[in-house]
Amino acid sequence: MSFLPPPRLAGASSAILIRRPTTLTLGFVGALLVGLSSVIAGVLLVTDARNLAQQTAADLLTGEGLYGVGLNSAAVDHATDALTTRGATVLVSGALVLGVAFAVRDGATWARAVLGLLLLGTVCGNGLVVTDVAPAASMGLGVVAMALSVAVVALLFLPASNRYAGARKRGRP
Repeated sequence: MSFLPPPRLAGASSAILIRRPTTLTLGFVGALLVGLSSVIAGVLLVTDARNLAQQTAADLLTGEGLYGVGLNSAAVDHATDALTTRGATVLVSGALVLGVAFAVRDGATWARAVLGLLLLGTVCGNGLVVTDVAPAASMGLGVVAMALSVAVVALLFLPASNRYAGARKRGRP
């Protein structure tokens, strides 16, 4: 296991020349992928919520032997609202992850902590989508986002990332 050497001052200037660790770069790219997959999954779920609710209600009625019974529009509306809310939750959490990911690129400690919390929320939001009625694409993107979220949090707080963040903080006037 190799660790990066401590940062060194370059010449007479007080600027610190530090190479961004691979762990932080991979965490940044992973956070972008999590954000994008969450946004796409949320958009897919929101746009297909009504059709999905109608299809699910029709499948439930057929499965129960109630083939001639009509769909209750209030129940379909309620299911549509629930699916739209879940899609919006995933969409917003993905957008927030994308926004904070760019601050993480520079190793800011506050950004790494905030992104870790946002990724936890992304796991929860995508968990709702994956375990409930959703289009197959949304489910697949949700699983990808959840797996990447766990990996990104681990990458953001590895020793190399912590040393880089500490060196950047000490190098500021």
